[in-house]
Amino acid sequence: MGCLTLKATIGALTAATVIVVAAVCLSITLTVSLNAIRDIGKGNANALVKGAYAGLQQHFANPAHTAEYIQERALAERWVWPSYNQANASVFRDRAVNAVKDASMMHRLSTDRFNLFWADGSRAGAQAQRETDTLELENSTATPGAILAQGNRSYYNLSNSRPLPDYSGSRAPFVNYIAIGAYPAMAVRITDNTTGLWIPPIALAETDGRVSINYPGLIPLRGGLPNSGALVGILYISLRSDMLKGFLLDVKATPNTESMLYDRTRLVVATTIDFENQETIYSTIPDPDSLPAGCLSVGGQRNAVRCLPYISNLSVPAFDAVSSDEAFLFNTGDATVRLVKADGGYSYVAQAFVRKPLSGLDLFVMLQVPEKDVIG
Repeated sequence: MGCLTLKATIGALTAATVIVVAAVCLSITLTVSLNAIRDIGKGNANALVKGAYAGLQQHFANPAHTAEYIQERALAERWVWPSYNQANASVFRDRAVNAVKDASMMHRLSTDRFNLFWADGSRAGAQAQRETDTLELENSTATPGAILAQGNRSYYNLSNSRPLPDYSGSRAPFVNYIAIGAYPAMAVRITDNTTGLWIPPIALAETDGRVSINYPGLIPLRGGLPNSGALVGILYISLRSDMLKGFLLDVKATPNTESMLYDRTRLVVATTIDFENQETIYSTIPDPDSLPAGCLSVGGQRNAVRCLPYISNLSVPAFDAVSSDEAFLFNTGDATVRLVKADGGYSYVAQAFVRKPLSGLDLFVMLQVPEKDVIG
């Protein structure tokens, strides 16, 4: 057997070295390239969640903007706030109805109800009925001590605000909101006569029989004539969870992107995920006061109950991967993104806090974008 020459040995070692170096360089190149692509993916997810919370912040800012608009209009038109001692208060309630109508049309895509509850038990209100593309206005005047009030309702096309004089709407009686305790119950929540707040969600029966969950906000109306600085009324406003879900669907960037809006209890307010029990009607709950967690009933009715899911109910592996990390889940700083491995793949999970001018309801938005949607 012949011996290897020095030249052959050096050649073999050189070739082996080249192969090793090439392999190392290729590995480094692939790693750097993958990291660069992942950085781009994180940037895209970050931009998406920032766009989502910016839009949601605008939705939840509507109550404060509307209160400012109504109070500025009241000052400009020199409203005399209603009281039992003012015989001409109906004139100013008529002006208030027009202001509520304008506010409702302005925010019809994001807000469900605008109601001005006066300190004398009467109301000027508007409700967007999207199922029939109708805006209902109510103007009622209360009498001291009486449960029922006097008033009228008018209807407009929700898309173009044209009057609907022949529309057959609600025949429900008008009520004195002082006499039934509704106004005092709202007023007691506004402790400083200045700051509005979100109150716990409520379930409402819609005209088509569905049960919707609404997120109400209360804002005090102060001052004006004749009692400058006094609490003279309360603006009640509500956002419907279905509308929030529609907004989340608008920011679905890739075919497999999913998002959710949730609170500090991990209850999912709105989500793009088709959750089969997101709207559940029960007929056998023996006690409406003992509803399952996340469920709300309409006026204590056992057969009109809607339940929202918790994060764990959604069964999204990427969300489950971060659900135990409260620092990430309830982050109130800048938007943040993580790359997580779940269900055999990687996903970008982005989170942001939804800042709002009213207190009382902390909400967070989270979305997941599968890595394969970004890099294939």
